[in-house]
Amino acid sequence: MASMFFDRAKQFASENISGVKTEYDDEMKQLMAEFEKTKDWSEKLVKRAEEMVQPNPALRAENFLSEAFDVHKPEKMTCTEQLGFTMESASDDLSGQGTNYTSGLKIIGRGQRHLGASERKYMRQVQQGYLEPFKAFLAAEMAEAVKERKSLDSRRLDYDVAKNKLAKAKKQDEVDAAQKNFEAVEKEFTTQLDFTKVVFKRTLNTHHTQHIAWLKQLTAAQQEYYKECTTVCDEIGDSLRKVDF
Repeated sequence: MASMFFDRAKQFASENISGVKTEYDDEMKQLMAEFEKTKDWSEKLVKRAEEMVQPNPALRAENFLSEAFDVHKPEKMTCTEQLGFTMESASDDLSGQGTNYTSGLKIIGRGQRHLGASERKYMRQVQQGYLEPFKAFLAAEMAEAVKERKSLDSRRLDYDVAKNKLAKAKKQDEVDAAQKNFEAVEKEFTTQLDFTKVVFKRTLNTHHTQHIAWLKQLTAAQQEYYKECTTVCDEIGDSLRKVDF
């Protein structure tokens, strides 16, 4: 085992200097390029969606730690809800003045609370319907494909090591031993190459199909959220029109 790792390290160093190594076929190269771009963009999309749901980086870090350690924490009020409660509290405290100002403050405060509650529900829906399945896919299927790619790279190094040893063999017994080893290593390399192609194709196909489904979930959550917000804002406007300012 130690000899195998040493041979791989030696081969890797030699390739970095000479640039000579066995290249993957065009199909594998194309799959690798598409996979890397898909993985990179998927990670960026998850990051941007997390920022949309929670713009505060400190709270995002807190959420990340809670997920990492599987700690359930109660939902916090949104800033909009906090504003609404503050408005209502101010209205209650100033209500002794009996002005339309306090009535308006009460109406808008209640509306802000409802908007904040809709926002919190929207954030939860995006988290459950888009972010969680997307992140689970990256942690499972994508991670498996990365693992197989690493195994393929290792098998390719072994293949070139065996090929070079066969080329350097002089005596017949050395040639026979090197040839036997090369054939075994070549079979392992070919098997891993074919399997990695299957994994990459499956992962990319599943990714595209499931991502569309998650995007539909995201869009549905947005439609519901903005519809609720419009309804609440209309109700606020109707209530304010009934107050004589």
